[in-house]
Amino acid sequence: MDKSLKKMGDGWIFVPADERKKKLDYDKLLYRINQREKRLAKLADTISELKKELKEWKKFSTSEYKELVKFHKTFQPSFSISLSKAPKVKQNSFGSFQTGGNKSWTIFVTVGKVKKAIYLGTIKSVNEQLDLIEGKSEYFEMFPHKSIPHKNTIISKINELVIPLIMNELVELLQKEGSVESFLNSPIKGADYLDFLYKNSKYYKVKEEVRIEKKKRRMTVFNRAFIKDKNK
Repeated sequence: MDKSLKKMGDGWIFVPADERKKKLDYDKLLYRINQREKRLAKLADTISELKKELKEWKKFSTSEYKELVKFHKTFQPSFSISLSKAPKVKQNSFGSFQTGGNKSWTIFVTVGKVKKAIYLGTIKSVNEQLDLIEGKSEYFEMFPHKSIPHKNTIISKINELVIPLIMNELVELLQKEGSVESFLNSPIKGADYLDFLYKNSKYYKVKEEVRIEKKKRRMTVFNRAFIKDKNK
């Protein structure tokens, strides 16, 4: 609807000054309205294009999310720590008997569908190593196979100290070889991680080599003349 005033009365010359000013202000307002409508029309077109672009982005993000979730489940390693304390049944010439079990710690590393067990050591050896690493004398008094708090303390410490070493090893392999198959398919000695931690701790002490000097054997020289005289 065109709201512009083309003519008022017989001519603007006969319109009072105040009314002419109102007409001028009115024309300015109509101009601003017209300009704003044009701007909004342009913005509407821009918004329409932005909405289309946003829709495509969302489709792409959904497909990428599914791929990343698949990648995460396939390659992201997970760790679990197990304490073996179940008794074992063995047999000898006298019959079968039950042992107290190995009572040892094992770390399980799972990558995709592959699960690898890393034997860390017996309760005694792990406790001793933790004491050496932290310069303490408290872990050797713990009995994780009998006490839940002790068990949780050891698990927490293994998570804090050992798991990051394994994670760094996997990351280095992935960057160097493009996969972690060599880790999963090779024998891993869990005790080496504890040895590494101890050797790099401030409490590490180099074992002094005890050298046993061989005593020089004395050689007895026999005087043949003396022996002859003695035998006469």
